[in-house]
Order: sequence, then structure tokens, then C-alpha cells
Amino acid sequence: MDNKSGCIIAAIIGIAVVALIGLVGGAAGIGYFYYMREAEVTTTAAATPVDISDSVSIPADPGRVPTTEEAEVLARMSVMSFASAVNAGNFSMFYAGISDAWKARTSAADLENAFKEFMEKKMDLTGVSGAAASFTRDPYLADGDRLSLEGYFPTPDYKVKFDLQYAAEEGRWKLTYFGIHAVPVGESGEGYLPDEMEIKRMARQSALLFEKAMAARDFTEFFQNTANLWQRETSPAQLKAIFQSFIDHGVDFTGMGTAEPVLDEEPYMDEDGWLRVRCHFVTPIYKVMAQFKYAYEDEKWKLVAINVNPADKSAEMGGPMPSRAEMEKMVARDLTAFNRAITSGSFESFYQGISNTWKAQISPWTLEDIFQEFIDKKIDLGEWSRRRRFLPSPRAWTKTGG
Repeated sequence: MDNKSGCIIAAIIGIAVVALIGLVGGAAGIGYFYYMREAEVTTTAAATPVDISDSVSIPADPGRVPTTEEAEVLARMSVMSFASAVNAGNFSMFYAGISDAWKARTSAADLENAFKEFMEKKMDLTGVSGAAASFTRDPYLADGDRLSLEGYFPTPDYKVKFDLQYAAEEGRWKLTYFGIHAVPVGESGEGYLPDEMEIKRMARQSALLFEKAMAARDFTEFFQNTANLWQRETSPAQLKAIFQSFIDHGVDFTGMGTAEPVLDEEPYMDEDGWLRVRCHFVTPIYKVMAQFKYAYEDEKWKLVAINVNPADKSAEMGGPMPSRAEMEKMVARDLTAFNRAITSGSFESFYQGISNTWKAQISPWTLEDIFQEFIDKKIDLGEWSRRRRFLPSPRAWTKTGG
């Protein structure tokens, strides 16, 4: 969707980094899948890459699955080699340790480019050196000859998930596929799933802090009550900037913090340990749809993400269904108003007739910008707007709105 049509403001701050790269299933080419979100930045380590591929030798027998102990050593060596390459900004040693089949289809420079976000964020994953691996699946041979290891290393800073595949070459297991997912963890590690009463209290508190921040145009107190992970990635000024559109359009969240949160789905903890809550609050003006994400820090759940969408209560579904004739009149009315806006080059009058929900997300000038091509080409919909019968069209539509 064109960014001019993206009218709903949402604040979703992600804190995970995922990268998968390798020679997948013996395919003719390498399939790169790379996904990046903002990540916690820690410290840098060695200035030069460290070759640890030969520090421990795990014999490779294509017909034998290594023991759990051997698999853990192999996984740790691979992730540590990657961590060393990231910290040094040099993948030459990591490249030297991968399989010949993978080398034939990539280069050290390709690897550096694929994982450049890890280097730019200075993500230090060397904590795996002192962590015990937890396998989410027993080591196994994929397609009968490729060793597959899936699990994670719980470090003080990250939950480092790995998805690794190896081929037997020259009597050793060598990487043909490397997947890594580093999720920052709270200082106290894994949390628990609170009961419904506690979750509603948390949601209400988050909503109250947000309401106060919007009313004061100041996110300092809101910021002070978020998780350390989020605080290290943002600031009160940045939070205000995220919600500036709501401020500019005068969206009033009064009553959100005192309303009873209504859960729209069962709260749950996802695979990364985040507590996710989706609910809504009914205020005097809006039905505010909200999504909260919490991290467990200092023995309590703290906010790491918020997504809010105020919907005009008068626009909620559930009213009587208009008749066909009434719907045709509505369409003709709105098309006539739209046509006037196009022919006059001004959307001021059209804007007055749209819902409060849409008004909170857009302005007359934004509408003019979106439909500028209609204005420039002097497209006249007058004849169409006077019709009373309409058939669906297979053509693409220019679409915007709440």
C-alpha cells in the first residue's frame, strides 16, 4: 500500500533479530531469507575474527546421529564462530569453516552483507560460550544425510535460537545452512502467565499512562514505566513523534485509563517469552482497540510495545442493515460529494461528511494528495454518481480510509 494511504497510526516496537542463510535442501541456488527488527545493542568483543572451527573435532559419520553432548559442542562452535565474525566485522574465518557445497555458491563478502544488520547493531552473542544448549528437537538426519540441530542457548542478554544443518565432508560436520534468532531477555529471565484480573490491571495501568501522556503532550512518565529493553531503544521525544498524528488531529483518549479493559482474545506468552494482550476500551468518544506486549524484568511485567486504534463508536458494526435502495442512495450521495471535491480541487466539504474515525487519521490536504491524479486528469464521475444501480467491478480501486 502506498504510504499516503496508510492512515492508521500504530506504535509497534520489535526487539528481535532473525537471519536464515545457506544452501537449502541441495537447491541449485542459495535462498536468502533475511528479517530484521530493532535489536538491543550490547558491547563489542574481539577486534579480529577467531577461528574456533578446529578447536574441537566432532567426527562425521553420515549414517550416525551425534549424541546430544556432541551436538551441543557442534552448535556452540558454529554460533561462537558466527559471534566472533559479527564482532570483528569479518566473515573470512566463518566462511572457511562452512561446507564446500555452500562455499561454491557464496563468498565471505556475501555473508558479511547478509548479516550486516547484526554488525551494525553490534550484537554480542558470545554469551553462548558459557550457556548450555536446550534442543527443541532431538538431533536428526534430514533427507538421510544432513545433520539438523534446532534449539537455543539462554544467555544473560539473549535467548539465542539456532537452526543449523551440516554435511559430512572430510570426516567432519560442516555447515550448509545457518539460521539464528536472537531475542533480548529481561533481567529476570522467563516470566509467568498472570491471571485475568492481573492482566486487566496491567492493561488499565498502561492505558492510563498513555491517556495522561496524550493529554499532556509529554511521554516522560509513560517512558519511565516501560521496560528497560524499550527504554534503551527509544526516548520520550521519539514516543511523542510516533503518536504526533493523533496529537495533531486532536484525538481525545479521555476515559481510556479508567474504562474496564475488555479482552478480545485469550492473553498468551509467545515462544520468545513476551506476554501479549489484545483488548479494547470504551471511552465517551471511541472504542479504542489496543495491543500490549510486555517483557518480564525485575520480577514484574513491563511494557515493551503498544498499538492503539481509536474507532468512532457510532461507526461500529451491529446497526440495522440498510435496504438495497438505501445503500444505493448512500453510494450516490458519497460519489456526488467525491465528484465535487475532484472537480473543485478541494476536499474541505467532502472531509466534513466522513466519520470521526477517519477524520482522526487524515486531513483534507492528505485526501487531495491521494487523489491528485483524479484532479489533474479532471475525471468527472457526475453521470455515474446519478445512477441508482451499481454492479461490482473487477478493476483495481484507489482506496483509503478507516
